Formats: sequence, C-alpha cells, structure tokens
Amino acid sequence: MIRTIYILWFQGFNNAPPVVKMCVKSWKYYNKKWNIVLLDNNNIKKYIDINEIYSFIDKNKIGRAHV
Repeated sequence: MIRTIYILWFQGFNNAPPVVKMCVKSWKYYNKKWNIVLLDNNNIKKYIDINEIYSFIDKNKIGRAHV
C-alpha cells in the first residue's frame, strides 16, 4: 500500500518561506516510501472541489491558513 502525504501552500512552494521548504525536504527525506503531493493554487483543483472550500472559508469567516 502506498501512503500519501498532502502538503498545501497556496502560494506555491517556490514562493514559500525557508522553513516551509525545509519541512518539505525533511518529509521527503524521512518518508522515502511515501508519495508526497505538493498542493498549491495551480493543482489543488485536481484533488478537491476548491469552490466548496472557498465557500466554507467565506461562510465561516476563516482564513486560508485555517484550511
């Protein structure tokens, strides 16, 4: 069974702060047998209905970081 770790950074990992980039590097290093999927604004629609998430954010008055 292949296990998957999903990591979301809306702005894209090229634009992420160094601490986020180090976390991704660490997850890849320590979880070599896992499938690691980096999600951002460009590819998240392949995995979830982003419009539903955005309506949840708006309706509940929470920020993207809380998602």
